[in-house]
Order: sequence, then structure tokens, then C-alpha cells
Amino acid sequence: QLNYTVTLIDAKDLRAIKDLESGASPAAVGASSLSGALYVGDAKTGTIFVIDPVKQQVTARMDGKPGLTTIRFAPTGRFGFVTIPDANVVEVIDSSNSAIVATIDVPKTPDQISFTETFAYVRSAGADHITMIRLADLGTGKMPNLVDFPSGQLPPAVAKVDGTADAVIAAPQSGAVIVANPADKLIYHYEEGMAAPMGNYQTYGRT
Repeated sequence: QLNYTVTLIDAKDLRAIKDLESGASPAAVGASSLSGALYVGDAKTGTIFVIDPVKQQVTARMDGKPGLTTIRFAPTGRFGFVTIPDANVVEVIDSSNSAIVATIDVPKTPDQISFTETFAYVRSAGADHITMIRLADLGTGKMPNLVDFPSGQLPPAVAKVDGTADAVIAAPQSGAVIVANPADKLIYHYEEGMAAPMGNYQTYGRT
């Protein structure tokens, strides 16, 4: 079996320092500002490798579900979110102890994660709504309650547009996001606490 590596690079001198194991199919990399570690996910096995860039070694491994596509950390750096679209789940990593502390069912192909200070926002390619996970509800042995809001008339997947840009980003004001829906060809403005978006912006026919 062919294994791949992650190369640590000295950003000052622009030189490769060390190659470290990253599994048979590395598909996602996340970084925690709290632990200072990198998290590399193997899509084939679901293993998440924890890399200490100072020690230049793999310090831990977590056994997750195969098929992961994204690893993103919330602003505080403690909790990381792993999207596994084919399994319709999002796994939550606690960087304080290198453990998966929750596996959350999110239907219809969850494929993107974005954040405000209060919530994680999960975009699902096959859903016409955004799922919200309250960050304060997370922790070992806890299962957060999920809420959602409509994010358009059609699921994003209907547009059949491949892209890597975030569809949900935090708005300049606190507690709000804007959501791009390529199927509707509209951008929606949502404020936390509301049941639906406050309004939308025209994209002049663009996806």
C-alpha cells in the first residue's frame, strides 16, 4: 500500500524540513491556533493524524469515518469540524485532548463548514437550508442541539457547479452571515436568532 507524506516547510528559509506520514489518501488539512498542531485527514481510512510542527512528528492519531473532505477549526482553535459527505455526518475534534468528541448527523451531503463566534454553519450540497451548531454546546459527552434556516429555494447541488470557495462567510457585523446559493443565483443575508434570511442580493444571473 502506497502511503503519502506531508512536508513541513520552513516559511522563513523556504526549504523543506521533514516529511511525515499522512496515510494512503490525505484529503484535508486543518490547523488549531489553540494547540498549535496540524490535523491531516486520510479520506480512505478516516484516520486523522495530529502533527506537532515544533517537534516535527506525528503525536497522535484519531480513528474517524472514511470519506472525509474538510477539516476546519472554530475561531478559538479548540474544536475542529470534519465533513464526511457520503456518511451524512460531521465529526467534532477537541484539540485539547486530540479526541473525536461528537459525531453529528447532518443530512444531504454536508460539504462545507464556516464560523461566527457563536455557531458553526454547515452547508449541505443536497439541502435547501443551512445547519447551525452552537459552539458553546460542544464538549466531551455532549451532543449539541441543531437548528437550521432556509438558504434558498433549491439545493446548491442543483446548479452542478464545481467550486472550492466558501458558500457561507461571516458578515462584517457580529452574529450574521451571507450565503451564496448557486442554484438560486442569489446571495442571502442571515442574522442569528432569526428564522429565515433578512433579505437577498442579486447576482445578475451568475452562479
